[in-house]
Amino acid sequence: TVGPYFDGATQPRVRTNRALTPQATTSGSGVWLPFWGTNATGTVTLQDGMYRMLWSSVPTASVARILVTGANEASRIPVTPGETLVIGVDVSASAGKNVRLQWDFYNGASFVTNGNGTYQSVSSNTAAPSRLVETVTVPSGTTGLALYVRRELADVTTGSWIAGNRFSVFSDLSDYMDGSTGAPQGYAVAWEGTP
Repeated sequence: TVGPYFDGATQPRVRTNRALTPQATTSGSGVWLPFWGTNATGTVTLQDGMYRMLWSSVPTASVARILVTGANEASRIPVTPGETLVIGVDVSASAGKNVRLQWDFYNGASFVTNGNGTYQSVSSNTAAPSRLVETVTVPSGTTGLALYVRRELADVTTGSWIAGNRFSVFSDLSDYMDGSTGAPQGYAVAWEGTP
């Protein structure tokens, strides 16, 4: 039977990921950066393609998180006030530890407000990570979004780690975004293009 994608009339559905650097990198290009917390140190590696932070000392204050988008205005996701975004990241962490997404909104270089997802228990296997997804509405007076993968500070011990990869920003929920929808039989959900 000739069906969609084989009859020459139907094209695959393509969605444009608004994330500027969706794939994890340790290139030092200003994105995928570690925030260890006050007085803490550690190492960063790529493991199974994921950006992995491993703590070698325990933070005494502040936050423990991966800055996915980068620290400067040019590396933030451009946004329009009032629009709804679906943001997602593949995440894993050392066993028994909780992780959430956190986002900051900016107007140019000026901080506007932030938001947080709910802390969740995630996979401890970087080869089979969990998918964290949040739906957010862009507030007025906002031009850019920064995204973090955040750990509970009280959870961080020597040897703790978190990892992230496959950052995505879309205007609606789509295949793979929530981590539970797979490809139809005979098809593959794939990432294309250059990160």
